[in-house]
Amino acid sequence: MKELIIFLLASAFFAWVSRRALLNPRAHGFYRFWAWEFILALLLLAWGAFLKDTSLVGFALAGGASIALFFTALCDEAECRRHFGSAYVEYMKSSKRFLPLLF
Repeated sequence: MKELIIFLLASAFFAWVSRRALLNPRAHGFYRFWAWEFILALLLLAWGAFLKDTSLVGFALAGGASIALFFTALCDEAECRRHFGSAYVEYMKSSKRFLPLLF
């Protein structure tokens, strides 16, 4: 239970910091490389749980979670474009969604 609480608090902290970093994204360390670190963490958690106990149901759940998280990132990007405008569009050109230098 302690690990879950730490994970949730860390995820909330990174979500808060990432929102603040969008005001001046190039000045914030690893936010130069990817935008959705908390969604990446959830993707890794889903696939890690699948790999711990592989099954067809687990694969379907991890795949469904991946699709849902991908569309969550797309919707959030649209919201950020409306809220932050051209500064966010410039930030999108210099960063990746989930994996640095890949995707």
